[in-house]
Amino acid sequence: MDWTQRTSLLIGDQALEKLQSSCVLIVGLGGVGAYAAEFLARAGVGRLILVDGDKVQATNRNRQLPALCSTEGRFKVVVVAERLRDINPAIGLDCFPFFLEEEEVGDLLFGRNRYDSRRAQQGIGKIFAGDDRKESLTPELSGQSTMVCDFVVDAIDSLGPKAALIRSCLEHAVPLVSSMGAAAKLDPSQISTCDISKTHHCALARALRHRLAAFGIRRGFPVVFSSEQVASKTWPRGKNHSRASAFSSEQAASKTRPSEAKSSEAKSSEAKTSEVKLSEARPFETKFSEVKSSEAEASVKVVPGTISYLPAAFACHLAAYTIKYLISENSSTNNQPD
Repeated sequence: MDWTQRTSLLIGDQALEKLQSSCVLIVGLGGVGAYAAEFLARAGVGRLILVDGDKVQATNRNRQLPALCSTEGRFKVVVVAERLRDINPAIGLDCFPFFLEEEEVGDLLFGRNRYDSRRAQQGIGKIFAGDDRKESLTPELSGQSTMVCDFVVDAIDSLGPKAALIRSCLEHAVPLVSSMGAAAKLDPSQISTCDISKTHHCALARALRHRLAAFGIRRGFPVVFSSEQVASKTWPRGKNHSRASAFSSEQAASKTRPSEAKSSEAKSSEAKTSEVKLSEARPFETKFSEVKSSEAEASVKVVPGTISYLPAAFACHLAAYTIKYLISENSSTNNQPD
């Protein structure tokens, strides 16, 4: 029996064929990106390009798909690729085990050979460079502007490369969806997809808007974000904390201990900086300090907590948007779905 039967029953054979003939670039295989890759592969997307230079660490196990005791120390792209190939042996896969640099975005999007050379230097070669039908991600292009993918999923948590990828996609009319921060959040019902200009209560989205505004970009691409407002002082701690309050930022905000009571002026000052302090970026990749604002400069390199289910919930939204685009009539005209 064809393993794609249930998908075909839902969306139809024609839509499934569109997915099978599509190529999606996913940059970032952490908590969000790895789940998005698996959702797309299980839906039937025929080819995926995976980019992430990180290796599995013990602290990843509470939320990241490739993180197991048995996979610690291995490249996430390789672990994920092995899993996806086990789901669909015919899937085309290209793995790049390094972090995307701002100046290399064009090399990746247009399949220039310099990017393939970097992969070879990592010792990965073309182990997962596709099946017999799709041998290589990076053919000789002779200066041509040929895009290597049909859609881009941005799951990068470092501000500089994230902004550079988005700028390049917009410049070359490459359809994309971008993930904002999944850390410091608890309530999956507050996740939604909208234009970047409509985001709020998200430190990563705020920093990204600031960065892109310098290039005249204030709107025009979809993002997945959470509108949940969680104050660090009111996160659930200990066995005696009310379970219900974990899912209500308004209730949590009202349950401050007497010893933590502050004047209205102090609370107002804290509220203005809370979004930046709850940075979703990893400490060694934090770029928020590059944003020239007093709030960003006041932030410190804090690692916020992340709950197990939120990254996967973000990935559901990313995959849903991507699949709707790929099977829609809009995919032939590069219009984003509603």
